[in-house]
Amino acid sequence: MKKSEEKPIKMEKKEIVEADEKKVSSSLEAQTVIPTAATGPAGPIPSAENERPQRLRKKRKLLMDSGDEEDAIEDEEDKIRGHQKRGKTTKHGKSASAQKKKLWNWVSYLEEEKMPAAPLKLFKEHQSFPQSRNSFKVGLKLEGIDLEHPSLYCVLTVVEVQGYRIRLHFDGYPDCYDFWVNADSLDIHPVGWCEKTGHKLIPPKGYKDGEFSWPTYLKQCKAQAAPKTFFKSYNTPVTPTGFRAGMKLEAVDRKNPSLLCVATVSDIVENRLLIHFDNWDHSYDYWCDASSPYIRPVGHCQENTISLTPPPEFKDPKCFSWESYLEKTGTQTAPARAFKVRPPHGFLPQMKLEAVDKRNPMLIRVCTIVEIEENRIKLHFDGWSSLYDYWVDADSPDLHPVGWCAKTGHPLQLPPGVADISPVPGQCCPIAGCKGIGHVRGPKYGYHYTAVGCPYSEVNLNRESFLPDRLSGERPLPSHHTLKARRLETPNPFPDPSPDSPQSRSF
Repeated sequence: MKKSEEKPIKMEKKEIVEADEKKVSSSLEAQTVIPTAATGPAGPIPSAENERPQRLRKKRKLLMDSGDEEDAIEDEEDKIRGHQKRGKTTKHGKSASAQKKKLWNWVSYLEEEKMPAAPLKLFKEHQSFPQSRNSFKVGLKLEGIDLEHPSLYCVLTVVEVQGYRIRLHFDGYPDCYDFWVNADSLDIHPVGWCEKTGHKLIPPKGYKDGEFSWPTYLKQCKAQAAPKTFFKSYNTPVTPTGFRAGMKLEAVDRKNPSLLCVATVSDIVENRLLIHFDNWDHSYDYWCDASSPYIRPVGHCQENTISLTPPPEFKDPKCFSWESYLEKTGTQTAPARAFKVRPPHGFLPQMKLEAVDKRNPMLIRVCTIVEIEENRIKLHFDGWSSLYDYWVDADSPDLHPVGWCAKTGHPLQLPPGVADISPVPGQCCPIAGCKGIGHVRGPKYGYHYTAVGCPYSEVNLNRESFLPDRLSGERPLPSHHTLKARRLETPNPFPDPSPDSPQSRSF
């Protein structure tokens, strides 16, 4: 494209950004958050009169580190049951301090902190203010990727809607495995998408392969499929990338970032690539685009004197040769021209934004960037100890500009200490800053009252997962064992696409 043809496009994008910034500025000035006993600095706590008692089903005990911890969890559950039973008798109780109100808004907060908001132009489309509303409703069915097993597509149900986010449930499995995504996530698809594109759909637990039928299932559940127009992926234009399923490359193992490994493009959907590490378990797979900093063309390690991790059958890495491996597997390399260079993210230390709390994904908090790397930023939750800081990819869909919560109708969790509010009796977590919202065992419980159930307690702080694997039931290992825990490849739950399937086409 000629330079003269590029100008109108850039100007148009600039006008859109400027218009959004003006809207944000006005909304930030008008935005106020009023902490009360029902909200608190850590977020909304449903009142007892509005909270329906949960039906706590008997489920098999999850594997724990010790019997004492299991007992502590059971005590925690008893407290939750007790609180739910007592709720109706305390619905009129209000503490004097809870009557105090303090207005909070981003404009005043930024002035007090003397720090800037991260500019809107630094955020990707999937991070910035949505151009359409969230149309999803509770009960709608859809298909989507299991984020813990990125190569699998599962039957999902919308069980909660918060602003522009939805909580999804794996049909047939405990709700402790529920997860949150934005309404425009490319990980979700309408009913029938798998059949149309040649992907294997994993049915709800209890169904045998070949027994599942969407029309029959929807009728049995008396449920509706989410309309196709609700999905961002339905309207995403596909642009050629030069990649094709089966091509080889070198890629970073994101669970063990020190490793650069032999990998394969195992699937292509819209403009995204599914990266699989040869002969390793599919749980290490991940989705990315052609500009991802985690993928490199074949020969990158050799050219830059970096150690390449070969497939596990090569006991001595020095014995691995790309030339002989390609010949043996009958495959070809992804062309170097297909790899795109991602521009610098532009984020700087001291910039403020809103971000999903990875330890408690139901919450979005006020954050400050404290460190930056080429492709990552380190987040600090305002008002919290630096002990809770962590790194996140600069293009993560969990990052949003200031004002995103206000514009989308999602609760924003204020920094601890912005209002002098005493916790409601029975809702006090001993961890500083925590108001008892959420639980290490997932959305099954909305609250916790002890350090055992707190996502921010020392015993739970560095755990990547508290739950056994949803499919295999394997117990999660401590984070310091991750490098040694790479599992060999297990049989893929779905067969490789046929030569004429949509996945095998060149993009």
